[in-house]
Amino acid sequence: MGQVETRENNADGIEEAIAKYRESIGKVTRLCLSNDLLGQKSESASEDAIRHFANAVGDPNPLWRNHEYAMNTRYGGIVAPPLFTNVIALGMGGAPIPGFAAFVAGAEWEWFRTINADDKITVEDVPTDIIDKTGGKGRRQFLLLGKIVYKNQKDEVVAVCKRMTMSIELGEKALNEKDGSKNAQRGRYRYGKAELNAIEQAYQAEEIRGANPRYWENVTEGEELKPVVKGPLTYGDMLAFLASVGWMGEAHGLARELFRKYPEFAYTDPETGITEWHFMGHIIDRVSWQSGLPGAIAMGIQTCCWLGHLTTNWMGDDGFLKSLGAQCRDIICVGDTTWCKGKVTRKYVANNEHLVDCEVWAENQYGKITTPGHATIVLPSREQ
Repeated sequence: MGQVETRENNADGIEEAIAKYRESIGKVTRLCLSNDLLGQKSESASEDAIRHFANAVGDPNPLWRNHEYAMNTRYGGIVAPPLFTNVIALGMGGAPIPGFAAFVAGAEWEWFRTINADDKITVEDVPTDIIDKTGGKGRRQFLLLGKIVYKNQKDEVVAVCKRMTMSIELGEKALNEKDGSKNAQRGRYRYGKAELNAIEQAYQAEEIRGANPRYWENVTEGEELKPVVKGPLTYGDMLAFLASVGWMGEAHGLARELFRKYPEFAYTDPETGITEWHFMGHIIDRVSWQSGLPGAIAMGIQTCCWLGHLTTNWMGDDGFLKSLGAQCRDIICVGDTTWCKGKVTRKYVANNEHLVDCEVWAENQYGKITTPGHATIVLPSREQ
């Protein structure tokens, strides 16, 4: 969930925003065209920032948090999880379009180097396309594509993210929704004791490969990755993630200054007259109802980070996540439980790297896949 303009739709403003994005294609821009609000939020990969991100994802891997443990690995110190790039700059973007809401449709990451503690990271954003996805006579929809390049203090490319953001025109019903009571319970799941016990057991049984190398020769095609559970999702889970990636970090007068500068991102509660960021729809049901959603929902990028947790657990300290891609096809509401799963689809050698391709996905408590994806992992070989 992202950019929303709650004022009356302005046809000229819509066309102007679309034209502005088209004009920026192929050019290095300030990220998201709103650098001080949605762009690069951090620069230093400090040990504290790395630990805060791992905490927010729910990833207990000692490689991200235990200095003594990390000193005895091949890295010689704490390193960041691959998806830490989202702390530097979230893998989404696009120009705000009046009367439209923006959602993460997915992303494709490729990593070239590890982010070490205290690395300094800079970011460039290059819009690559805008595609009209409007079908028939429905609401207008545009897919905004771009490429985010992350570089370290040596000017080495650490990672590249091909971002995909869907911008969808809001209908009058969603814009003028005042009574959210009918929506309040939609999407909320009531758990039985056995289900909650199974979730708790899955947390207790989480397996971090860690210092025990997973050798390429020992992997078989078709084998499953040990699942990682996330949920039932709480408002606190959402707050922790939003805080770790630096969204909505300004308060009081600083926030109000940004409200004035970017009114298209603000939401004013019709009952209280209080203005909030529209991103608060991730943690406040009433704001989410304004976009026609059933309540607070997880961020698409957040789900991608959970899949990153799945893959790094499986590969161990000596593996390297070469790429990960995911498509956010369905929303995950507060109260939902997500099971991150995967299986090996192919093992091969290319360019002297021992590689494993995996199908990965996020699946909710109903057994529905909300976020299908794929990953390629470099594993150590006994031959080397």
